[in-house]
Amino acid sequence: MQGGSDLICDSLCLRFVRLSIQRAATILGLLLLLHCAAGARGPRSIAGITYFNPAVLGQPVHRANGEVRYFVDQGALNATVSNQNATAMVDAAAALWSAVPTAGVTLTDSGSLNEDVNGANILAGKQLIAQPSDVTPSATSYPVGVIYDADGSVSNALFGASASDPASCENDGV
Repeated sequence: MQGGSDLICDSLCLRFVRLSIQRAATILGLLLLLHCAAGARGPRSIAGITYFNPAVLGQPVHRANGEVRYFVDQGALNATVSNQNATAMVDAAAALWSAVPTAGVTLTDSGSLNEDVNGANILAGKQLIAQPSDVTPSATSYPVGVIYDADGSVSNALFGASASDPASCENDGV
């Protein structure tokens, strides 16, 4: 009789293993489907309450013809990298992004900001930031400003006294 019970036990164990494998395969398949459905999609930027038409609040931000115009600071990047060299680096990086066939965006250097944005013309308080008019949220003629913070004073004014410290770069870098 024992041989018969072993056979039944083996048969039940084999069914259990098959069911377990089928369930595991089903769960794995569902996880793969969920992973694909959770891919990187959707807008990077959405309209907020400042600058945008209130009727488009929460909607994706679209650029006309995919063009993003940027304006560069008039100052140097640092003591060894001039404004011209810094702007050439920004333009080269923009050209790389613009050349990506699937990017759907063209980054265009549209000239200079009206001044050298630095610690002398940026002042951050608890509720207010005093800054040049062409780098404020309402400066619609200057949609993107690239600021060369030569001495770290702009970063420090906006993010705190040690924001420009190289040891804080991973936390405060922009």
